[in-house]
Amino acid sequence: WEEAARTSANLARSRLAFLAEATEELGASLDFRETLKRVTQLAVPALADWCAIEVRTDDGRVLEFAHAQPERLAEVEELMGRYGRGARSPVKQVLASGEPILLRKVPDELLGQVAVDEEHLRRLRRLGLRSAVMVPLRARGRVAGVLSLAHAESGRNFGPHDLEFTEELARAGATAIENARLYEERSRIARTLQSS
Repeated sequence: WEEAARTSANLARSRLAFLAEATEELGASLDFRETLKRVTQLAVPALADWCAIEVRTDDGRVLEFAHAQPERLAEVEELMGRYGRGARSPVKQVLASGEPILLRKVPDELLGQVAVDEEHLRRLRRLGLRSAVMVPLRARGRVAGVLSLAHAESGRNFGPHDLEFTEELARAGATAIENARLYEERSRIARTLQSS
């Protein structure tokens, strides 16, 4: 019991330290894309093997990825460019409902539901996703995007405590992302007014 309590306390301390560092790191830039990149780089490999952030903007959507093995990023970017998100994608569910999703184990049936065709399914399987958590990025009372974390190569699985922690990270990330987006929007308006 004492060992379990000590392990739990150490995990809680390390997660609080991580959130404090992440909050400070995220506040260091008002560049929208740079802030997205910082969130993904903070998450990998400390929290997950994969991290993806999808943010809705006035111009559409912005995606940012990170992976513990950077050479695999091109594979995912090409996959997303070719197929996009399937109609039954959990990310789309989170965007629509605003509710987080925890997949302790990514079932093959889910990959089959998300895949557009057999080639897409084969490539999704090749990613080797074991476990995932997707949480909404809330800004100014609306769901502005989704933070997704996944385990693959490490063989780890997410649990309920990971979901809670990811929601905390998403709150910090959403605030930083929204601040950067508003700063860029105001800067663009100011430049337009000056040139007028």
